Amino acid sequence: MSRVLGLDLGERRVGVAISDPLGIFAQGLDILNIRGKSDLLNKLSKYFNSYEITEVIIGNPLDKMGRDSQKSIEISKFSELLHSHYNVKVKLWDERFSTKEAERSLREFNKKKFQKHADKVSAQIILQSYLEKIRDEKFL
Repeated sequence: MSRVLGLDLGERRVGVAISDPLGIFAQGLDILNIRGKSDLLNKLSKYFNSYEITEVIIGNPLDKMGRDSQKSIEISKFSELLHSHYNVKVKLWDERFSTKEAERSLREFNKKKFQKHADKVSAQIILQSYLEKIRDEKFL
């Protein structure tokens, strides 16, 4: 069954999350240490080879007013590269509050280790919010 991959892109680290086969729940999967876009594309191949990925959701760091930031423009360009490389649907998803929510959740869980997992949890939060929005639209 198909799955959705969620990404929280950073300069050096990328949080990765994946949906369950029914597209209901997101699970934090990994944190990738990367050295540029081509390195990231290569490292993502293990997920495309292991799972039937039909869609990728990438956190879009809009500014506080909901407009494109310089980083969101760069991520938009990467999304086009990802689409052409893996021939998969790619969507950008507003991530303005995902990192703060991840840090808050992880601090409550374990103050000492929250930074180590923040990127993965951010990807999970981004993906989960997307899955919930899609599910809500189906039932309207």
